Amino acid sequence: YPVIIDVEYSGAPNNTGRADNISKEMRTKICDAFLKVIKNAGYTPMIYADKYFATSNLDMSKLSSYDFWLAHYTGATQDNPFAKPSDYKGKYKMWQYTSKGVANGISTSVDMNIWYMQK
Repeated sequence: YPVIIDVEYSGAPNNTGRADNISKEMRTKICDAFLKVIKNAGYTPMIYADKYFATSNLDMSKLSSYDFWLAHYTGATQDNPFAKPSDYKGKYKMWQYTSKGVANGISTSVDMNIWYMQK
């Protein structure tokens, strides 16, 4: 699997994490710099964000050469995730469709993802 960067908000109260209030341009530049380092080291880079964060806090057009892992909870269920697909307009390699999944041996809910293989 790839090396992934997640630059969403820290979860600190009132978005007080040290990188929570940087500009869209700066956040995009940080992601691009990180992803280039990973790629140059011979690994596969990827960026992770939810739909709202990606469209509001990143310039995805400047990151389009990298794989994207989209988190977008559409109401899709583990039984049939494609019944409620994401309406995100950009390309993505992986889709996190719910945080309410069930996995044998785990007593709490888990995130569920779909990895799209290239042909």
